[in-house]
Amino acid sequence: MRLPLLLFCLITLFACKDNKKGPLTVENAGKIPIKIVEKPFKINGNIDGLKDGTAVLKLRQFEGGYKTIDSVALANGSFSLRGKIKIPEIYALIFSDGKEDQGKMQFFVDPAEITINTTRDKISAGTVTGSVTEGKFKAFQKVLDGWDDQIDEIYKKAAVAEKANEVAKEKRYQAQMDSLFDAKQNFIVKHVKSHLAEPLTPYIALRYLTNSLPLPELTEISDGMAPQLGASRYMKQLKQFVEVRIKTEVGKPAIDFKLNDPEGNPLALSSTKGKVVLLDFWASWCGPCRVENPNVVAAYNKFKDKGFTVFGVSFDKNKEKWLAAIEKDKLTWGHVSDLKGWDSAAGKLYGVRSIPHSILLDKDGTILAKNLKGKELQEKLAQILK
Repeated sequence: MRLPLLLFCLITLFACKDNKKGPLTVENAGKIPIKIVEKPFKINGNIDGLKDGTAVLKLRQFEGGYKTIDSVALANGSFSLRGKIKIPEIYALIFSDGKEDQGKMQFFVDPAEITINTTRDKISAGTVTGSVTEGKFKAFQKVLDGWDDQIDEIYKKAAVAEKANEVAKEKRYQAQMDSLFDAKQNFIVKHVKSHLAEPLTPYIALRYLTNSLPLPELTEISDGMAPQLGASRYMKQLKQFVEVRIKTEVGKPAIDFKLNDPEGNPLALSSTKGKVVLLDFWASWCGPCRVENPNVVAAYNKFKDKGFTVFGVSFDKNKEKWLAAIEKDKLTWGHVSDLKGWDSAAGKLYGVRSIPHSILLDKDGTILAKNLKGKELQEKLAQILK
């Protein structure tokens, strides 16, 4: 499939060298010094339609939530905030009219003078100028959006073909999607390896590569980052994630944990020992999770009498919505949650950074496979439970 001209141009832009010395690579990143010191930033802004109220600046925590840094009163919709930063990170501006929050903007803050312009009715869609890192991330994201749009379009065609039982068409569309997924992944990897001293890169690696990249390659990228990026919280979290991946790779024993079930009773993963188990991380608010649930239900109903079960771990915060989704989707296996969303203790144990995320365990609790979906899961279970 030919990529659109704009997408091709953006790919070419990212493939270009960063400087006359050539792109940084895993082999030379640590040899090119970048001095990182604390520098000031200033954020000037205006929000149309909200003359009075407050603008609150918060630092986004990667695990979820925000830490308040500063706040200022709006003066006829305008505001100004100052601070200091060592390395670009994601912040959020949350606007309030004095009674309730009106919305937020999220963006990378550089040690620079940044200008924000937005409107009360579409706060998140405002513009950010002056942040080089934000500009680079938006351009990078635009390339990924180009692939996602094409993948989504083919997925819709594949769903129609599947419904019409047109097997040949469905396979052809699936092959096209696989090819686009591979192209997207290869682009991300190439971009990361070519920008190993750039402050944005640890965030990109942490967000897009931690679950999808083979552990040896992810370790190579993590170890190849410029040492000066050690000041980045994203770099520290990437290192921590690699350590979690080492402990939860295929062939390793599953890490046991205990959380409360819907009735409030503690239920341990080890209670399923003796059965083949799908450890299923999901949430009621997760669209892709709800789409995948019928496939998990089909596998459960087909193999539950042959020694297979599912152990669901929800990333919900609202108990009522969690229970309603269990009932609506007919998920008749064991469920647990600490109702902490992305702060889930079990999720952190297994380094879960996106959902749905599943881990298949054998009867002894050894990890057999990860993220088997649809027909792949049933084929694997048929092989195991002969």
